Amino acid sequence: MNKLICYLFLLFMMLELVACETTSDKNNITRKDTLDIDFPFEIDPKEVFELSKFKSKLQEVIVPFDPIYKQKKRYEGVEFKKVLAHYFDLESIKSQNIMIIFECNDHYIISMPLQKIFTHHAYLVWRDLDAPKGKRWITIKKGEETKEAAPYYLVWTDAPKTDFSFVWPYGLLNIKLIKR
Repeated sequence: MNKLICYLFLLFMMLELVACETTSDKNNITRKDTLDIDFPFEIDPKEVFELSKFKSKLQEVIVPFDPIYKQKKRYEGVEFKKVLAHYFDLESIKSQNIMIIFECNDHYIISMPLQKIFTHHAYLVWRDLDAPKGKRWITIKKGEETKEAAPYYLVWTDAPKTDFSFVWPYGLLNIKLIKR
């Protein structure tokens, strides 16, 4: 029954996104300095790492406990607030009632209030520093199934180990912001 409710909620969210979809020239995205934001607003993680501005901000990110890998991990990435600051005036969106939706390569979609990004330390990472030489990622094992964190993964450096309200989307393909 819980799975059915989850699927119905995700279906509702997807229908809402499709109904609100607007076209935009992704090559011409500029920072929005006003509250007049076209929602849903999309951020392509691939685009982020292609921007030279972010290449200079890449840093080692140490996660005390990664619930996906079930251990301490090291990554290379950029603070997610800096990514948002590239597109928005952070003070103007901080107080808005905005949800952030993460779409992954296995069709997994999860959302959370954007406010959590402002009260904790999230990073958009593109490489696992613990991976064997010549590889960007270590394969994720979920029972008999294996998955890849590539191309991108959202991690937290200060998420309490038992707080399941933090989302850890891997295989990130798209990030959307919508008004609630």
